Amino acid sequence: MAFQPLQRNPATQPFRNSFGATPLSKGIIVTGIIFLLSELAISLALGEFEQLDELVSMRQNVAKEFERVIADCDWLIPQKTPQDHVHSFWTYAILIVRNNIDWSKMRNFFTNLGGDG
Repeated sequence: MAFQPLQRNPATQPFRNSFGATPLSKGIIVTGIIFLLSELAISLALGEFEQLDELVSMRQNVAKEFERVIADCDWLIPQKTPQDHVHSFWTYAILIVRNNIDWSKMRNFFTNLGGDG
């Protein structure tokens, strides 16, 4: 986010009273994205953030279970994670290397077994 002073001549330029400014003050032009969250949204985010390590650990354990299940399957290839990186596993990506599998049928089968897809 970048801030720059707004130069204004009160005699020639109309003034919008925003950000609590007065007609004789220098305003601020804000370039970038401003996220305005309610107190409720912030409290929920803070609660999630306080549990961050636990939530990521749960995702990593689920990913290990997926890896165990597909370990002997040569046509399902999990996404590689470099040795010097830690994956949070927001999603678990698998490449299907067979041409005779219809993705939509596989997804329906997966979700019918309780998967989230």
